[in-house]
Amino acid sequence: MEFFLLSSWLRKRTPGSRKALLVGLLVCIVLPVIQKLVVTQREQVKNVCQELVDATEQGDVDAIARRVAPEFAVREIDRDRFLEGVKSVLTSSRVENPSMHSFKVTVEDDKAEVTFVVSCRIVTREGMEPGVVSSWRVIFQRVGEEWLLIYAEPKSTPLFPFDRLEQLLG
Repeated sequence: MEFFLLSSWLRKRTPGSRKALLVGLLVCIVLPVIQKLVVTQREQVKNVCQELVDATEQGDVDAIARRVAPEFAVREIDRDRFLEGVKSVLTSSRVENPSMHSFKVTVEDDKAEVTFVVSCRIVTREGMEPGVVSSWRVIFQRVGEEWLLIYAEPKSTPLFPFDRLEQLLG
C-alpha cells in the first residue's frame, strides 16, 4: 500500500496524492499499536493457557493456583485436591521444554472451552521420557477481567494413555 501511495505521489505531486501518502503512512504507524492494545478473548485465553504451561515448566504451583477458580471441579477433584496433586506431581517430576500447539477455543458468554496439545520432556528420578505429547480439554470462566480455570481433563492419545485427571494426580 505504501509503495502504491508513494509512487502515486511521485508521479502526480498533487496535494491530494500527498495527503493520501501521509494518511497511508499514519495508518501504517498506528495500526500495529492498535493491534497490540486490542487483545481478543481468544488471545486472552490462549495467553492464560501459555501462563499455565510456563508455570508447570517452572514448577510454580502458586502461579498455577492464581489461575484456578474456587469453583474448579472435575468429578471428585476440587480446587484444593487439584492443587495438591499438581504440587505432588511437580515435586516428583519436572516438565521440560513444553510447547503448546493445535490450540482451539470456543468462547460463549463468560466461558471458554479450549483444546490443545502439549509436547514436552518429562524428567523423573527413574529417568527421562522425551517426546511426551498430551492432549487437553480445559474450560475457563471469566471473572471480572480474568479467565480462571474451572475444569481440566487429559484426552487419551497413543503416546499419552491418560483420559482422567485422577490418573495423573494419583
